[in-house]
Amino acid sequence: MKKIIWIIVIIVLVGLGVWFSQENTKESQQQTENRQIKIGAILPLSGVTAVWGEDAQRGMELAQEDLGDIFDIYIEDSQGIPAQGLSAYNKLLQVNGVDVVISMFSRISVPLSARAQEDQTPLFMTLVSAEDVPRDNDYAFRVFHKASQLGQLHFPLYKEAGYKKLALLHLNDEFGISVADSVRAEAAKEGIELIEASYLPQDTDYRTQLTKIKAENPEALLFVGIPPIALTTVLQQSNELGFDVPVFELSGILENPATRRSIGDAGDGAFTVATSFDLLETGQDFYATYADRYGVEPSFAAAYAYDMLHIIAQGIEDGWKDGTTFINEIHSIKEFEGLHGEYAVDREGEFNPELRPAQFKDGKFEAVVLES
Repeated sequence: MKKIIWIIVIIVLVGLGVWFSQENTKESQQQTENRQIKIGAILPLSGVTAVWGEDAQRGMELAQEDLGDIFDIYIEDSQGIPAQGLSAYNKLLQVNGVDVVISMFSRISVPLSARAQEDQTPLFMTLVSAEDVPRDNDYAFRVFHKASQLGQLHFPLYKEAGYKKLALLHLNDEFGISVADSVRAEAAKEGIELIEASYLPQDTDYRTQLTKIKAENPEALLFVGIPPIALTTVLQQSNELGFDVPVFELSGILENPATRRSIGDAGDGAFTVATSFDLLETGQDFYATYADRYGVEPSFAAAYAYDMLHIIAQGIEDGWKDGTTFINEIHSIKEFEGLHGEYAVDREGEFNPELRPAQFKDGKFEAVVLES
């Protein structure tokens, strides 16, 4: 009899243990799904490219407010330097234990992409145009336009103008090289001669390159860069050298209202790229809120950062489970409309907005329409 009682007691205890274990598992799973998601943002907050990082940080702040404070956001300064970006990435993962990483610029993001795949950490990149960065990496996503979009966009304008010889001055990093590759391929396809020169991120004087280019008598100058001061200096030094040809700025630097004001007459007539947000066709409420809050107009970087957090939010509508489940949710997104209008979305992690040629002329920033 005692033996039977002990057997019953053991069965009951085992049953209670299983029940408690299941309940604890459920509670732990619910806590995981309901907790705030930790996001680590690697932005250039100092140096000549800080304007883009500061704008992105503000865009994230406004997105966080609109989404209901669902993220814990940790921000690190890359200074626009690859080594600093890698150090920031390691700190965010090892010290802060972030779930998702945001990065800015090709020179920072391209090296991080391989690390993110190795660590199985979702990586969202913006102001990154280096071609095919997310390809073959399920954990990498681009919320920006590709190098091929930038390099090919103005060719209908070149053809309409009848240009036979173009000059290209580009930044010598992952971004600049990718755009240059796109321009070179399209120029060869269209039978347009291309004169090339490059410069390093730390360069501040471009007279040597401009003098070389001018000697070849090109009909227009194509420029690829990142910091606004680089474009400003190129325009000023071109003027000093008497190098007076139409300028096509392929990086979107002139999308920024503050940059257009600072460049002033030196940039009059320059062509650039624009999204619907830059042309004030979409995102007007955000534009007004940003200007009221921070006392300046937002650049495209602020709008991309805002859109990026909204994309991430779509991936956790049912709560956070793990990185693999999250990236599968992001890859399942078939369409997205944000401040930059409708994005082209594909299974390779691309969220690319439509780009249109634009021109800064007589103080106005407007889309360019082909005459033919």
